[in-house]
Amino acid sequence: MTLKTILFLTFLVLFFSTAYTIEKPWVTEVIYNETSLVFKYFKDQPYISRLVMYKDRETQYFDCTLIIDDHRYCVFHSDLPFSRLWGSLESMVCSRDVSSPKVDCLSYRIIDVSYVKPININFTRLPPTSGGDIVINGNFLRFVGGPNKLYNSISHSNPLEVKGDFSYPSFNCNSITVSFPPGSGPFEVYSIDRIGGEYLTSYEPPKISSFILDPSKQIITIDGDNFFTDSSLVQVYFDEILQQNISITISHTQIQVKHFIRTDPGPMSTRITVDQVSTQNNYMI
Repeated sequence: MTLKTILFLTFLVLFFSTAYTIEKPWVTEVIYNETSLVFKYFKDQPYISRLVMYKDRETQYFDCTLIIDDHRYCVFHSDLPFSRLWGSLESMVCSRDVSSPKVDCLSYRIIDVSYVKPININFTRLPPTSGGDIVINGNFLRFVGGPNKLYNSISHSNPLEVKGDFSYPSFNCNSITVSFPPGSGPFEVYSIDRIGGEYLTSYEPPKISSFILDPSKQIITIDGDNFFTDSSLVQVYFDEILQQNISITISHTQIQVKHFIRTDPGPMSTRITVDQVSTQNNYMI
């Protein structure tokens, strides 16, 4: 192949690559709820016509025929229910210019042009400090996240595992099971990998189930749950007096307080804080 031919072919590749690149669509507003998704644009600007969510599979189109004043409204349509919407940071959009029928499906990711934050998030329970599987409900939970990884502030380098096979037809993306490691205190989960969609929650608060008082040794043993494993993160208050000699004698479930301090011999209120998360009620002993 001659140099002249190579240069000509290179020119053609560059020409057609440029010709099919459309200016990035600018979504001025995302209007959505449990059953609808609408992107709003200025009517004379490029807009998104389709999504490529995963495995090169295109979802159904956006109907962008509605124009009100200076804005175009693109209404999302899908053959699948919204509970089956899932993608990743690499999910692409197909963009279109108002002046051309050409479509560009190679230049922009969903996250480059829009921000669909999960809504109606609800943990069926908070994770215990010993860790475990927790069900998280909501809408658009995995729209551009994961899908099987959920980034978090517990460990920035170790995403949480979202269980199940998202490609299975019966998988419900509005109800995901997430495996949490042992931990304590408040944390955030990020629905959009490493980028955003923050949701602030925490491990379960400590629970007190019983007390054993040994006056002769000045020891109080507290049985319960969610005490974690690091006594430096635990604060025990008797009548709002911070106790100084605390140890975790059984991981997560038992604390001992030695040489406890109290104000009087009558009933005594007890409060425990583990890594900034406190018992929900004061307990009387």
